[in-house]
Amino acid sequence: EEHQDDQAYATSFIDTIGMKSFLELGINAQTLYTETNAFGPDSARRVPKSEEDGKAFDDLIGSLGHIFAAASQPNPKTGKVNDYSDAVHQVVVTEENWGLATVVNAFMSQSDVVYGTDFTVHLAERMETAEYNGASTDDPLLFGYGPCLDGYSLDPLAGPLFAMGNNPEAADRYFTPNNTGTNPALEILDTDGD
Repeated sequence: EEHQDDQAYATSFIDTIGMKSFLELGINAQTLYTETNAFGPDSARRVPKSEEDGKAFDDLIGSLGHIFAAASQPNPKTGKVNDYSDAVHQVVVTEENWGLATVVNAFMSQSDVVYGTDFTVHLAERMETAEYNGASTDDPLLFGYGPCLDGYSLDPLAGPLFAMGNNPEAADRYFTPNNTGTNPALEILDTDGD
């Protein structure tokens, strides 16, 4: 927590362990701090092992979200951006670790962090190409998705869109067609279907 908002620390942390291992920290935390609820209508849902474990889990997901956001910012000295959108897309979509989309969404849905504009827009553009079939972590049979973070969406576009709520510039760049016609996020059809 002490260094979670430090861009150099965050970048070094992610670069050292790699994007896949970084995202798997969310799954590992869930395994450590929660257990499957065996009773009631929410059976098979993950619940904290104790109140203390629930707080520790939330704190860890929050800290990892801060680290991810800090790493997505431009370097204050060089102004260069470490754009991790390709790495996230590679791990989740190309390598078909679909369950890790839930971790990306958990990290990016932290209400008190702002993700870098370039990263957020690029990730949204990359993730909109993923074929999401509407599956939910509530589905009893999630074959082929791998471990999922319970309670978060499997839609790989959910996290970037949530993050845009804290970054109006990213939302404007993503949703507003520019004059070069390169933004694929928004297509407007006229009455003739053109």
